[in-house]
Amino acid sequence: MVPLAAALFAAGCHKPTEHHEEAELDSALQQLKHMVTGEPTLAYSKLDSIQRLLADSCCWWRAELFKATSLEWAGQHERSERIYRQVEDWCRLHPEQYRLQSELWHHRGTNLQTHGEYDQAIACYKKAQLCYDHYPKTDAAIRTSLNLADTYMLNGKPVEAADQYHLSLFLCDSLHNTTLRLATYTGLAQVYMELGNYTLSHYYFNLINQKLDSYPLSDQAYYYSFLGNCYYYQERYEPAKRAFWQAVTLNRQTDQPMNELISYCNLAEVYLMQDSLRRAEQMLARYDSLLPSVRTQLSEQLLFNAMSLKADLHIARGEIDKAMPVLRMNADSILHDMPRALMFHYRRLARYAKQHERWKLATDMQEKSNHYANALSSEQNRSMVQELSQRFTRDTTMLRQQLVLAGYKTRTANQQNLIILSISLGIIVALTVVIMLLVYRRRTQRRQKQQMEQMADLRMNIVRNRMSPHYMFNVMGTLLPKMQRHPELKEEVDLFIDLLRGTLVSSDSMATSLGHELEMVERYVKLHHHSHDNWPLVTWEIDPRLQPDTVQVLSMSLQIPVENALKHAFSSPSADDVIHIAALHKGEHVEISVTDNGMGYEPGRIRRTGRDTGSGLLMLSRTVHILNQYNREQASFHITNLPAPQHGTRMVLCLPVSYSFTVPRRGN
Repeated sequence: MVPLAAALFAAGCHKPTEHHEEAELDSALQQLKHMVTGEPTLAYSKLDSIQRLLADSCCWWRAELFKATSLEWAGQHERSERIYRQVEDWCRLHPEQYRLQSELWHHRGTNLQTHGEYDQAIACYKKAQLCYDHYPKTDAAIRTSLNLADTYMLNGKPVEAADQYHLSLFLCDSLHNTTLRLATYTGLAQVYMELGNYTLSHYYFNLINQKLDSYPLSDQAYYYSFLGNCYYYQERYEPAKRAFWQAVTLNRQTDQPMNELISYCNLAEVYLMQDSLRRAEQMLARYDSLLPSVRTQLSEQLLFNAMSLKADLHIARGEIDKAMPVLRMNADSILHDMPRALMFHYRRLARYAKQHERWKLATDMQEKSNHYANALSSEQNRSMVQELSQRFTRDTTMLRQQLVLAGYKTRTANQQNLIILSISLGIIVALTVVIMLLVYRRRTQRRQKQQMEQMADLRMNIVRNRMSPHYMFNVMGTLLPKMQRHPELKEEVDLFIDLLRGTLVSSDSMATSLGHELEMVERYVKLHHHSHDNWPLVTWEIDPRLQPDTVQVLSMSLQIPVENALKHAFSSPSADDVIHIAALHKGEHVEISVTDNGMGYEPGRIRRTGRDTGSGLLMLSRTVHILNQYNREQASFHITNLPAPQHGTRMVLCLPVSYSFTVPRRGN
């Protein structure tokens, strides 16, 4: 009985001992995780020491697996492959050891991915995922999904990558893992960036940014690199530069020379697109200073991209001969699976060739750029359709699972019908929302078009109703010889011609400098005083802090109020009549005002002379109203009567310093 009891006791203690060994091995492997790739020889020695103390066969083979990976990173590929096959043979004899099998396929997939054998790596990762279905999920399942998604991206399959990143995000939520969310969000942001869905891309970038400070500096550097690429694809060069500079700083702090070199390439490309040739040259010089230390780690595509940027710089400076070696290279074969890179390459070459009037070269480069742009657009559209289909399938699958669970819980047909009805209503609501958004967008586009047409009609109405330029200049050409007989009219005629020319120039543009506007008004007042005996008195107040030649204002924004004051403010001449013109700097605004001490502003009382259009002030008011819709800081235009006991009218235009006078084109 004693030997039997001892045997039973040993059998009862065996399983806890196995669990204890497994927990200790997990802890040791976690500590050696970075050493396996960073110091593989030392990691192999430590793993060998740990392995000699293991009694459980599964734990022993797990240690053997990590030893094989250490050999792989140490460059001993034949030894590592032999051990991998031995582990695989043992797993084949013990099919219930799903955890070890999943780790084996994960390790092999990572090695194949590192060597660029993406199709085989994908097959290994999929085998690892099949093993995870047989035991409770852990963080290892998240990492496998992330690696599989990354491999799909490297293999040019963003749709499949998106599916795996969403699976990774689902696992992060299920396992309450916040550490791997950054990699998941970064992957999703990159996927939608490649698909051209920048709205979704920035949504995931914003999610990362909320907790970016809590992640390692190396991860932050990758974030800013991807964010800079996203802005660059959108042709938003200023935020792209800020992101790339942030990546440079972080890569320098973490001693990542290869990533720092890539950031300098990105910055050089942005500066070239902005025609900042000196800054682009500085970035390429920094690239050259880092190149010797990391050249063996760079791909042929990255090296060619740097050569392309240098060729762009030569072409921009007119040094076509220096760029010819790159132009003669077959970029299509070097970047054969990178249509976006080819599109940017040929677009830059075409742009600088045009600047130097190399028309044949520019035409050839533009045609190639358009070809790859169309190919990229087609691929993005196809991929977006597939991704939407997968997302719909994934959401439908989740809804179906919820329906099944609800059916098991309730066991009633009424509740199932209610769920189906809810889903149908949800689809109807979604379709309704989509239709409403489309209708709203069309109305917005129609309203924008009407506003632009209305603005153009108003401005053309001012010019057309004042005079026909061609006709007036012909008349002046006929009358000038006769007017030379009257020298006393020379100054008035010269003023009139200058005023006419300046007014026509102003009418062609939305904005002009404050100095030009003041000069035109001064000429107009001077011409008016020649025929009105210097009446009324016009006073000026120009803030010395303003720089009239650099401050932008609406065209004719001062001339129209002054004309109205001269024509309508005073019923009869008086020595006390005064018009005060002011341009003041008030904080972040420029205030332009015209104040008179006339009879006040009553639009219905004004009598038309037949020489005015009656739409000048209306044009100003409507132009400000339309431009305000495209500016965060609002401009204002007001006409008020002075309070008693004063009398007269004050017209004030207040413009923010950073005000934009550009109306976006339809569709932007």
